[in-house]
Amino acid sequence: MGRHTAIADELDRFAAYLTLDGQEGRAKGYERAARNIRKQGYVPPDPTQITGVGDRIREQIASYQRSGEIDELAELEAQYPWFEQLRQVDYIGPARAQQIHDKFSVESLDDLILVGQDLTLLNRVGEKRARTMVESARELRESA
Repeated sequence: MGRHTAIADELDRFAAYLTLDGQEGRAKGYERAARNIRKQGYVPPDPTQITGVGDRIREQIASYQRSGEIDELAELEAQYPWFEQLRQVDYIGPARAQQIHDKFSVESLDDLILVGQDLTLLNRVGEKRARTMVESARELRESA
């Protein structure tokens, strides 16, 4: 995996946390930046040369290049410690993760597995989707 891919992945992860935090507008900007970086196939040494992103995102990229992390992302991870595991499960994005957390107090993959078919109590989750989410959680737990 190239350096540009790692940066794009981190920007996508940040976008997911921003969405969870209700900052959809900012999230879209970071998603766009990740797409642009992947399309370019590299990150120039000077982030001001990245096209299609604003100054704040360029600052975040430069910070990531220097320190290996995005400070605001670390703060969001601390605020939503349960999200990192849930976001890796098939069919679970930020909105669904928030629903699951709020309705069932799910904090981990183990909690999600225990909820099992009760996931069908959520809007637009049928038996098949619930089963797929639980199976995905089991696979992730086993691979960890």
